[in-house]
Amino acid sequence: MGIGKKVAFFGFVMGSILLLLGTLFYGNIGGLFSENKATLLAFEEVFFILLICLPTNGVAFVLDGMFKGLGEMKFLRNVLLLTSFGVFVPLVFWSNKMNWGLKGIWVAFGCWMVARGVALILKFRRKFLPLKQNTYI
Repeated sequence: MGIGKKVAFFGFVMGSILLLLGTLFYGNIGGLFSENKATLLAFEEVFFILLICLPTNGVAFVLDGMFKGLGEMKFLRNVLLLTSFGVFVPLVFWSNKMNWGLKGIWVAFGCWMVARGVALILKFRRKFLPLKQNTYI
C-alpha cells in the first residue's frame, strides 16, 4: 500500500474512532461547552449528523492536504466551487423550504463534505493508482 493510501486510510480510521467516541459520550459532550438547556437541546438534535460525517471528513481533509502539498490548487479551487454551489447552497435553500432549521444546514454541510471527499478520492485514484509498478523484490 502506498503512502497516500495509508494516510487516507488513517484519516478514515481516525474519523471512525472519533465517531465511536462521540457516539459513546453523546449525552456528555455538549456539557463541555455549555450548560444552557436550549443550547444543549440544539446540540443533541444535530450532533449525530456531524458524527456520521467524521470518517468521510477524515479522508477528505487528508487528501485535501496532500493535494495542497502537491500544488493542485486549481483542482481544489474547482472542487470547492463546484461542490459549494452545486451541493451545499442548493441543499441549504431546499432545507429552508422544508423548515429543517439548523438540522438542514448540517445535512447540507455533510453532503458537501461527502461530495468533496468523492471528488478528491476520484482524483487520487486517477492520479496515483494507475502508477502501480510490477515489483520483483
